[in-house]
Amino acid sequence: MKGPPRLLRRVLEAVLPADVRDGIVGDLDEVYAARRRTRSALPTTLWYAGQVASIVLRFGVEGIRDALASRGLAPGLDVKLGLRMLVKYPMLTLVGGLAITVATAIGVGGSEFIRDMVAPTLPLDEGDRIVRLYHDDDRGGGRASATLYDFVTWRGSVSSLEELGAYTTLEEGFGTEDGAVGTVGVARVTPSVFQLTRVPPRLGRVLVEADEAEGAPAVVVLGHDAWQALLGGDPDAVGRTVRLGGTPRTVVGIMPEGYGFPESENAWVPLTVEAADQEPGTARRAGLVARLGDGATLESAQAELTVAGRRASADAPEVYEHLTPRVAPFARRASEGAATLLLSGVRLVFILLLVVACANVATLVFARTVTREGEIAIRTSLGASRRRIVLQLFAEALVLVGSATALGLLIAHLFLGRFSRLFFEIQQEPRPPFWWNDALSGTTVGYALILALVGAVMIGVVPGLKATSGTVRPRLGRLTAGGGGDLHFGGMWTVVIVLQVALSVAFLPVAVSQAGTAFQDPDDSGFPAGEYVTAQLGRDPGTPPRTPEEVEAFLASSAQLFEEVRARVAADPGVAGVALASGLSAMNHLQAPVECLGGDAPVTVLARVLLVDPGYLELMEATPVAGASLGSAEFREGSRGVVVNEAFADRVQGTCGPVGGRIRIPERKAGSESSLVRVPEAGAVLEVVGVVRDPGIDAYGPGTHPVVYAPLHLAPVTPRSVGLVGMPEAPATQLFVRRRPDGDLPAARLYALVGAVDPSLRLSEVGTAADAWRSSHVGARIGGWIFLGVAGIVLVLSVAGIYALMSFTVSRRTREIAIRTAMGARKGQIVRRIFGRAAIQLGIGVVLGGLIAVPVLWDGVADDGPRSLVIVAVLLLGAGLASCVIPVRRAMGIEPAVAMKSE
Repeated sequence: MKGPPRLLRRVLEAVLPADVRDGIVGDLDEVYAARRRTRSALPTTLWYAGQVASIVLRFGVEGIRDALASRGLAPGLDVKLGLRMLVKYPMLTLVGGLAITVATAIGVGGSEFIRDMVAPTLPLDEGDRIVRLYHDDDRGGGRASATLYDFVTWRGSVSSLEELGAYTTLEEGFGTEDGAVGTVGVARVTPSVFQLTRVPPRLGRVLVEADEAEGAPAVVVLGHDAWQALLGGDPDAVGRTVRLGGTPRTVVGIMPEGYGFPESENAWVPLTVEAADQEPGTARRAGLVARLGDGATLESAQAELTVAGRRASADAPEVYEHLTPRVAPFARRASEGAATLLLSGVRLVFILLLVVACANVATLVFARTVTREGEIAIRTSLGASRRRIVLQLFAEALVLVGSATALGLLIAHLFLGRFSRLFFEIQQEPRPPFWWNDALSGTTVGYALILALVGAVMIGVVPGLKATSGTVRPRLGRLTAGGGGDLHFGGMWTVVIVLQVALSVAFLPVAVSQAGTAFQDPDDSGFPAGEYVTAQLGRDPGTPPRTPEEVEAFLASSAQLFEEVRARVAADPGVAGVALASGLSAMNHLQAPVECLGGDAPVTVLARVLLVDPGYLELMEATPVAGASLGSAEFREGSRGVVVNEAFADRVQGTCGPVGGRIRIPERKAGSESSLVRVPEAGAVLEVVGVVRDPGIDAYGPGTHPVVYAPLHLAPVTPRSVGLVGMPEAPATQLFVRRRPDGDLPAARLYALVGAVDPSLRLSEVGTAADAWRSSHVGARIGGWIFLGVAGIVLVLSVAGIYALMSFTVSRRTREIAIRTAMGARKGQIVRRIFGRAAIQLGIGVVLGGLIAVPVLWDGVADDGPRSLVIVAVLLLGAGLASCVIPVRRAMGIEPAVAMKSE
């Protein structure tokens, strides 16, 4: 019978100490032989391997522990002492841990967010080989979309690209035979898009080429979310008929959860290439996407596209002369170099934030180390090496930093997804792109852990080296004689404390002011925002208009339909009033420089230009305070009368009236803005006929935002943007409905009222004005919380640093205080002499912070900035001086006889 495997036996012999090797190996050989008589070879060998692994692990750990002990290292003991120190010094643990936790959470979350934004990973089969195609516009230095003409041309001429597909996206109204209504993000796509992404449907099928043929049945593929929300997750949804943008369509497939190509769409219909799309001057713009072919690279694809671009420029110079085709990774939003630079910049900010936090904590740890100077000196005299003491202090710091870093990573993990959703809510996106990944990457976690190790060196090793410098005997003599040791705060610590105070004074006033307006609620302003329902009212064109005449006809018919919607909704018994405007009041409409004419030179005011119908100002309770409101005269053709709000009047007081004053909206360069409210005759002089009270739902803060109200008939609907050949997207305007106090207007009834006017009309973003107001302030609220959080931590660290300095000063100057007291010095003189340093540091920090804050606060960033600055400066001085109270009382309680007894 064979013995145990030789390799396992040799491993066992190599690990075991010589004094026990023969006994353990022999015993195992006997047991192996006994088990082998009753069992087969495989289970017996596995048992033997398990025993060897257990013994190797046990003796290996003991060997490592002995090796570390022989070098004066005891990691287990150091970690236990570190945990005890966290409990023994709770204030240091709380303040230092909080600073490092917040720095880590902000740094890690910011790094991961920027990575997802500019350099994400596409969660598709070979997603890194999926690319998008577009043009660089040499005229404006920006980007221009490709067109379906490019799709047709490149599909057969660029061999480096496979499965070339085209798509357009928009929001469309959705309805079912059961009466369920809503809006859904729709992508019109060529079937090659589904071949490109290689994602099979959950139910049914995807789009195929036959769906593009002329006369083919109208079909739709639904996303998982739309299937659940609008069809209730019906397992028999395939084959049902739904209405999309006024067109009945048959559901032929359901895509799996998480699929939203090209970004966050939830329905897909065929994109048909028409005859006009095969001509460069009339082709519709579209997003183009493809997959790199076998052996192809971005460089080879770009070389082929460059040749195709030159050919197009020669064939149609009026369209392509200024355009250069480009290819880039589909999900990447910046060039590789720019993405790397941006990520490096975010990481640099992370490092600086963590360094500042660790420097502050090191200040506190250094002050704590002073109280242990006697312990360190005694341990040194008993034989503890300098390395052993420094390593123990490093281990204690590592426990603190490691715990805070782990907590910061957990916070980033929990809140990154919420922050992402809020960000896209601010951007008015229904959800993040389907490739968005809120999980922390291994690279980011590893990066944070490495920085935590560096932070532990700053916090533990630097104070440790300072505490163990010098010789033991003189230090012991001074300590036993009641004197201070050799340790003292250097200039670096003074600079850190001064900068903390300065940062607090500089940023806290802005944070307080901005947070105060961001956290305002319209329901608290006295304005009945909850009684108002707002919605985006739009229209989906069946056949997109191409010529300027078709565009004007489409816009005119849309305006007429919008007027019919207003009349129908106003007739509902639950409605008290209806109005139309070009945007959500003082939130989403255009800010433009408005010239106020009068005096020696025009005065320019950055104002919000809002186009309204005759009933808007009355509906929003914007009553006149001077002059008149917009009346019938202002809504006649050729009228140039406008109304401004009180905030505008305050800004131009003494310059142009304002009632009877003249204003002018300057001409804008073509293409300079992507979402303009058109004011006809830009550059013409308009007359201010009245001033109205700031509507409650308009106000971000008292008198903050000037608004110009102009008649809506001047530009009743506006294309959101203009494409390569001048084809507009669907127009949209804002619908305002005020419900009766005792009435109701469910969203379903509003959808039904609008759909009854014309099936091509759609509603989106339906909700109360209060909800819309809160949604538009999400970004400000996030910024407010971040501002307050960071500034508050800086403030706490400032106070803690000053307290540490004062405690340190008392411990160092005990004998001096005793001597001065014994010689008859007054307590006030002692306080001024010893604690004057803290007052000087506070004063320098407050002055420096004020110099930083004044230009920002007086530039209109915070309306109550000056008052906030004074309040913050007083509070900080008070908090800093209050942090001296305990050390001062300790100093005043020193009995000269006790302090001098050792002498």
